[in-house]
Amino acid sequence: MIKLQKKLIEIPVDIMKNIIIEPTIEFNEGIKIVSKDESNVCMCIFNLPKSKFITYELDTPQKFKINLELFDKVLNRIKTENIILEFENNQLLISDEKNKKKYNLSVLYDEPSEIAIPELTLNTGIKMKTKEFQDLILDISIVSDACKIETHQGFFNISGGEQNKYNYELEDISSGTGKTCYSTEYLNKFMTTSKYFEDMTFEFSSDDPCKLSFKNEDLEIQFILAARISDDY
Repeated sequence: MIKLQKKLIEIPVDIMKNIIIEPTIEFNEGIKIVSKDESNVCMCIFNLPKSKFITYELDTPQKFKINLELFDKVLNRIKTENIILEFENNQLLISDEKNKKKYNLSVLYDEPSEIAIPELTLNTGIKMKTKEFQDLILDISIVSDACKIETHQGFFNISGGEQNKYNYELEDISSGTGKTCYSTEYLNKFMTTSKYFEDMTFEFSSDDPCKLSFKNEDLEIQFILAARISDDY
């Protein structure tokens, strides 16, 4: 039996549900999710250590696939601060802490494949408010499905569009030098994080995947997004 604050699982599920349909969830000394989207364009990484749980009593580790949209709906219907998770007959049992409201969700135990987290050497990074970054991506999305990013001497420039264009530059915010291009569709999906995380880190190298990291006192979640090919870069 596992007992934890509902928000500790509800928040990452809410963030990832529009990116990953059926991720692999591992219960082993905590909760771990490492999954790619169907197009293999991005990866979601989430870890919740055992120390964050109220109760963590598990005879054997559990690893399975689950539909996140359904999981999210169930979590929304449970109104207590804490929830209880149990495993029985290829099902995940979810109940409120009073054990009055219970759901049984089918899960897939068919030996989910292990997904390796790539070792990235990213030489450029910025730290900023999550809502500020969200606004930049929303601005670019009006004129383009891709955003071009360039950093040099502390400047951070983000732009997009061909006939219709957008450009924005910030000073004294970045470290390193680089230029690359990423999908605004995926970056917008990541921005559900703005509801829960005040600050973020964005790291990249020229023409390499980028990593977006979000962390507060309770949770940490990361995304890795493949670069898009741009004729301008």
